[in-house]
Amino acid sequence: VIKWFSIENKYGFIKPDDGSEDVFIHLKTIEKSGHESVNSKQRVSYELEEKNGKKQAITISILEN
Repeated sequence: VIKWFSIENKYGFIKPDDGSEDVFIHLKTIEKSGHESVNSKQRVSYELEEKNGKKQAITISILEN
C-alpha cells in the first residue's frame, strides 16, 4: 500500500503488507512502469532493488482494490 507520495517532491514510500520497513518509491520508477503517479492508500505490487544499502521499489503495478 502506498503510505504516502508527494508529486512535488517526486518520491514517497510503500508500506509492505508483511510489516517490514517502508520501501522508497520515486516518480521515475512509476513513470517507467507506465503510470503518471500513485495515490496514498493505493495498493501496488512491485519488485525490490537494493542500492547503497537501501531498498527501493522498481517495476510498479497498480492493483485493483
